Amino acid sequence: MFGQQSRDGAWRSVDFPPWTDVITAIALRTLLQTGFPPGLTWPITAGGVGQGVGGIRLAVQFLGDAFREDGWGEDFFDTCTVLESLLQLPDQSGVSEQVTRGLELVERELNAGMAKERERDWYGPGFYAAALRVMQLADSKNQERRAKLVDLMFEGAQADGGFGESKRSVEMRVWHTANCLLAAHREGIPRDNQIVHSALGWLERHQHEEHWGTTLTRMNVVYSTYAIMALAAYGGVEKPSVKRGVNWLISQQEPLTGRVQGIEGSVMALMCFSALGFSPGMPTVSAIQLLEIRSIIRNYIGVTKIGRASCRER
Repeated sequence: MFGQQSRDGAWRSVDFPPWTDVITAIALRTLLQTGFPPGLTWPITAGGVGQGVGGIRLAVQFLGDAFREDGWGEDFFDTCTVLESLLQLPDQSGVSEQVTRGLELVERELNAGMAKERERDWYGPGFYAAALRVMQLADSKNQERRAKLVDLMFEGAQADGGFGESKRSVEMRVWHTANCLLAAHREGIPRDNQIVHSALGWLERHQHEEHWGTTLTRMNVVYSTYAIMALAAYGGVEKPSVKRGVNWLISQQEPLTGRVQGIEGSVMALMCFSALGFSPGMPTVSAIQLLEIRSIIRNYIGVTKIGRASCRER
């Protein structure tokens, strides 16, 4: 993943260019959460050896420059995803204006009842889950506001346990259900909550042996990573459905590069592994052994060795 950063700081998806802001934000958040210092730099190899020097601050700069009047990415969820990453920076001075404007945009959309977002193909309770995760970071003391977002999010729960309208595809409902569970867990809503309990059961019932998604497409990595993280949050990494999902993710890796179905899949998989406790460069041997991420480990051992000579903290 390190070498695939572009010279402008972005991680770009060849197959899904509009995802660039989101993929970059998730990569940034994963690096920060796994203990890499904000000043870390590394050599960029995308497009050929010796293309330049990448780093966490370069990614932050890209996201700051990528802000537009309507936020980041394609929709409200994308804007919230970028904000969630930027709000976790120990120093937001370089992007403070963009963060402030992004939060104002989120407030306007919520106050307008998501009127504009309701026309989006992906609109649903997962959008409120994204807003809740932002408010958990930006306005953590405002319990009343977060409680209202929980109510709006839970209104999207259906009688069968899943989130999102039943007319939606199963894949899209997996995405909404998993995102709502992740936000609920961070909010401290327990497993025995009836809505949470039913959603967990729905998510497990819609696992196809190992992965999530009805047809074998690259989007299954996205559906599966969110589902794995949601089930692990409430059931732990020992949960059989989580183990099967992790094994499937590992099976999708390219033997030589370690990538998981392109840069977007690799970033999503690393986000998932990080959430399960695998932190490169940190003492998490038990988690690594449990998940048996052999090729991932080999890849990061190489990065760690290179890092001592080529990666430096400014």
